[in-house]
Amino acid sequence: MKYTIKPYDDELVICEVSGRLLVDDEVNQIISDLEKYLEYNLLLNLKDLEYTSSAGLSLFIRLLTRTRIQNKKIVLSNVQENVMKLFTITKLNDIFTIFETEENAINSIKK
Repeated sequence: MKYTIKPYDDELVICEVSGRLLVDDEVNQIISDLEKYLEYNLLLNLKDLEYTSSAGLSLFIRLLTRTRIQNKKIVLSNVQENVMKLFTITKLNDIFTIFETEENAINSIKK
């Protein structure tokens, strides 16, 4: 699993996650690295995320909780079909706002 975090502007940070998100240590590292961006809205671009385990699902829930506490938005983009199936089975697709493209996700946050 790899990830990059890049501020888009003074309101939004984009985190791109790729590979296979499998273990709690990976989740904890992403959470830790995003701590300094708590005052930002968050876009998770999952275009290169091939698979996620229950540990990965906990990442999404924890980030959702943290952004809501800060009165910020969290959106997902480019979710691959196999990951989207997991979101559907777990009903996380009802909780998260998911966009087909990063551009659409950015535009939704900017409204």
